[in-house]
Amino acid sequence: MASFKSFVCEIDNFLHELKATNPVRDSKSWYLVNHLSKLSYNCHSSTSAKEVNNSVKSLLRFAVDSLDWDSELSNKVNRLAEYHASLIKACE
Repeated sequence: MASFKSFVCEIDNFLHELKATNPVRDSKSWYLVNHLSKLSYNCHSSTSAKEVNNSVKSLLRFAVDSLDWDSELSNKVNRLAEYHASLIKACE
């Protein structure tokens, strides 16, 4: 079963994976690390998926505007957004 805690773990794992590649400053990966860092911080300061809704939307907006549509990075961001949406639906 999906949980907010596992959602946060997914974000942290993705963030750790990206940081391990040591992205070049001002690259798409570098900006993605910044967005994920903000989302991770907000998630660790929150108790529910609803509280981080705006951060997830910001991440998704960045991905749509900046990442290649069918890239690995874009697909991972989309999976996170879908996971988040499923958590929101489960709370309704």
